[in-house]
Amino acid sequence: MNSVILIGTAATEPDMRYTQTGKAVTNFRISVPSGRKGKNGGDLSDFFTVVVWGDLAESVASNLRKGDRAFVQGRLQNESWTGDDGKKRWITKVTASSVDMFSTSEAPQTRQEERHEEGSGDAGPRDIDPDEIPF
Repeated sequence: MNSVILIGTAATEPDMRYTQTGKAVTNFRISVPSGRKGKNGGDLSDFFTVVVWGDLAESVASNLRKGDRAFVQGRLQNESWTGDDGKKRWITKVTASSVDMFSTSEAPQTRQEERHEEGSGDAGPRDIDPDEIPF
């Protein structure tokens, strides 16, 4: 099974482009705490390239900003090529199937909320009084 879940911080601004067939594709890097300490005792992070396609790519490009928290679900994908020096190179990317974005200054923006905003007929998200939360 090829499945990955990452929770971290957007380390770059999303970069959206369109393929020749008009499909949106967005790339960004996510920083995830590794659980290791560096030589100076500080926390270390791992960085991953995330690739998002279609409507979700447009949503990520519009809503995610560098420094925002993100919850990414997807699969790992390896790509290889031959460099200018003739050596074979590899990169592993995360192809996202879901990205939940949590701005540092706003309420969470999720795919579920976007469906409600598009008029799915459901009442959609509502403002919640913190006193109503049972925990």
